[in-house]
Amino acid sequence: MNNSEIFNEYTAHWMSRVESMNHSVILISGGIMSITIGAFLTSNPPLLDPWAASVIRSAWVLLALSLASAVLLKFFLVISGALTLTELEGKTTKGEEGVANSPRWLRVVAWCFGITAVSACLVGFTLIAIGAGSLLAVG
Repeated sequence: MNNSEIFNEYTAHWMSRVESMNHSVILISGGIMSITIGAFLTSNPPLLDPWAASVIRSAWVLLALSLASAVLLKFFLVISGALTLTELEGKTTKGEEGVANSPRWLRVVAWCFGITAVSACLVGFTLIAIGAGSLLAVG
């Protein structure tokens, strides 16, 4: 197996892990938002003190940011794949060997969205737990 084949195989496995993590972020953020928003849109929502309400509101904003960042990450990964495929097609038609890659700026943007998605999900999840804890302290 030559270096290009090793690189391409590693990249495929790495992308699979990125996709799996991104799906987890979408599932966790979306699930938490659905459950907690559903709890507050009932006919008799739980009573929250102003501090807990602001904590949960902040959590929703962060979870929404996480979802948006995860979707944008997927979008940029699709663009990256398309550009890489175009470069690879060009190399193939010219009979060149080597590794095709997306532009550096695109990889940087994707990293930023990925880091934002995971960070916002974790902080939002933590804030929801804190807000829920305040409900248990009152009840």
